Amino acid sequence: MATGSAVDIADRTEFDQTPTSSVTDREYALRIGLPGLISTILIAISSVAVGWAPIGSGYWGDSIIGGFHEDSTRVAVFAVVLTVGICGLCATWLQLGWNLQQRKVASLRQQRWSLAIWCVPLLLVPPLFSRDVYSYFVQGKILGLGLDPFTVRPVEIGHWVEYGVDPLWANSPAPYGQFWLLLSQGVSAITGDDPYVAAILFRLIALVGLALLVWSIPTLARSTGASAERATWLAALNPFTILLFISAIHNDALMVGLIAAGLALAIRKHPVWAVVVITLAVSVKPVAALALPIVGLIWVGGKYPIRELIKRWSQIAAITIVILIGLALVSGTGLGWISVLVDPDQASARFSPSASVGYWIVSFLELIGVTDVSWIVTVTQVLGVLLGIAIAVWLWRSPRNREPIRALGLAFLLLVLFGPAWQSWYLLWSIALLACAVLTKIEIRLLVALSIVLTIYNIFAHVYDGALYI
Repeated sequence: MATGSAVDIADRTEFDQTPTSSVTDREYALRIGLPGLISTILIAISSVAVGWAPIGSGYWGDSIIGGFHEDSTRVAVFAVVLTVGICGLCATWLQLGWNLQQRKVASLRQQRWSLAIWCVPLLLVPPLFSRDVYSYFVQGKILGLGLDPFTVRPVEIGHWVEYGVDPLWANSPAPYGQFWLLLSQGVSAITGDDPYVAAILFRLIALVGLALLVWSIPTLARSTGASAERATWLAALNPFTILLFISAIHNDALMVGLIAAGLALAIRKHPVWAVVVITLAVSVKPVAALALPIVGLIWVGGKYPIRELIKRWSQIAAITIVILIGLALVSGTGLGWISVLVDPDQASARFSPSASVGYWIVSFLELIGVTDVSWIVTVTQVLGVLLGIAIAVWLWRSPRNREPIRALGLAFLLLVLFGPAWQSWYLLWSIALLACAVLTKIEIRLLVALSIVLTIYNIFAHVYDGALYI
């Protein structure tokens, strides 16, 4: 379903024009592949000292590795090595982007093998930037014990500190769907009481998600009239993607991969399988449900006749409900994650822009003696959602924004900016999809700048702020 023709040719950038030349394998290896590999090797080496290694793992007990964490000077040195490695990866990525802008295009094959090689050094090292993977492990253990992860929290079982769970999330129920919890249960059953080995298996799952994204990109990009090479560069080889999906091991990698694969299947005229795959994404993180109506838009095509849309959306809803009920029965947990989503005590809600505004207002009022104003946070969160909806309606007025892939990317962007919960890597939901749309020069520059800024932010937020797990 090609929709790129709906976009004025003036909006196309050099990235989406016909290439004037290609890069030889040798030139690509020397200028892009090798520098990127050296950068990820530096990142992997530094992960030994500044990564999140749980104290309950045999890895932590190694005298050499343990010595790195106990020596603050070594930690500081390796933090610098990490910064150099990440900056090198960013520079390599920008160089590749410059080549694409000059219409000297690296092929999809070249980009894919370089991505694979860049990820290899990161496979066996401790996660950076986040300890969420250890929460996945404990939530899987909770389900394996016959308990409900939507009501039983990590802090309620023994050894959660040794297992590496971040205290910030230790008192939070699992906010994920049953498909993810079943995967987590399987990982915890295989690895027993070793959270570090579990983290490696979770990283392999994240790699599956990244592979699905890479497989899907050409179909998504060509359906919009965008360059598949540019989309692969912006979405998959993006340092922000590699570091937060693979190094940090976030389950968002699998969710995004499943969403992209589902949309690609819909474009390839397999709508039922598309719904099945995206429903699995919903059962990783419920926010993926935003993609289901988009499958309906792709399914009917054309100008979206209302009667046909209602019919397809009804079919999509029926398939989704059947799958979710099946997963609920298999896991024995019911649909508890629905109530978890609206739990105001969820720790991630504290970081959302709308909640932050509310907390600032509350702090100011309390400073001047006004009390009992905590309700203001809820008000600002609701206003944030309403503002996001209003902007979405305004954007929908433009035919360009009605292209399904771009529409979903913008929807995720608005949800992250104005929704009730926020983490920096949530923006990858949007970046991965917007990368597959036809973009103007300024839009590409904004996505590139956003990716670089957030990558650097994670260095300082999770390394230099003293958040080392020692």
